[in-house]
Amino acid sequence: MSLSKENIKGRKVIRSLVEQAEWLGHIPPWPIKIKFKSKSYMDATWGTTELKGKGKNQYIELVLDEDCMKTPHGRDLCTVIAVHELAHAITWSGNEKVEDAKTLKYGDHSPEFGFVYAQLWTDLMEGYTAGDEGGDDDNEDC
Repeated sequence: MSLSKENIKGRKVIRSLVEQAEWLGHIPPWPIKIKFKSKSYMDATWGTTELKGKGKNQYIELVLDEDCMKTPHGRDLCTVIAVHELAHAITWSGNEKVEDAKTLKYGDHSPEFGFVYAQLWTDLMEGYTAGDEGGDDDNEDC
């Protein structure tokens, strides 16, 4: 089954978030690959982050619910979830799997994760781009 043009465009938007985050200085410890799979693959969640591969071939896999990409509201949801999962990728600690991190005091949503997630959200969702020359002309006090 081929993907619709809107689905393909939505997937490109999600993938461009990773590129834009890197342009803004949010660099994960390993390369990131984005996949779209069914919720059953992810234990009924909308997104997950895992460290894959071995040695020099390690990468972080961000997986998002493929069914979300079929509707405009679903694509918006995937964008929000992608930023959340990207924050996990950037704050990855060592070789721990996300499941192992859940046994720590704060689980996989530590204070460090919160800071990175907030900064990513600000940079990616509130209009800052790599070509931004100082922002909003209407608000000269900033």
